[in-house]
Amino acid sequence: MVACFNLGDAFGSAKGIGRNYSKAAKYFTKACDAELWYGCNRLAFLFHRGNGVELDRLRAVELWEKACTGGQTKACGNLGVAYSRGHGVLRDPLRASEYFEKACGEGHATSCYNLGMMFQRGVDISVDKERARMLLQDACTKGHENACAQLK
Repeated sequence: MVACFNLGDAFGSAKGIGRNYSKAAKYFTKACDAELWYGCNRLAFLFHRGNGVELDRLRAVELWEKACTGGQTKACGNLGVAYSRGHGVLRDPLRASEYFEKACGEGHATSCYNLGMMFQRGVDISVDKERARMLLQDACTKGHENACAQLK
């Protein structure tokens, strides 16, 4: 099934072949059905953007939840974004922060950055400058350039 993911990736990113989101969706679906959680994550993006499939942000969230539960860290971060913006679900900053926290704890730099910015700005949570600084430092250490810029 890794081959299905690889084919989905090739069609989705036009690596060596023409871009074809419909074919990418077909192969990511097979990978996801075989519990290759990164396949579910990529399929969710297609639904989120309406690339090769009908736009369906609720379906994207369902796929990200499946992938996050299966251990796909990026999917947890994507759920954080979905809940923070209300994409496919009701906006829920508390749930967003929980998903960012989970993904950050598993090494996802962008989630550390997103959570740090929530604490820095007090976006739907209490301002906590020290917690923000720690999260942004963690993200910067993991190579997130915007986090490094926030620390200057």
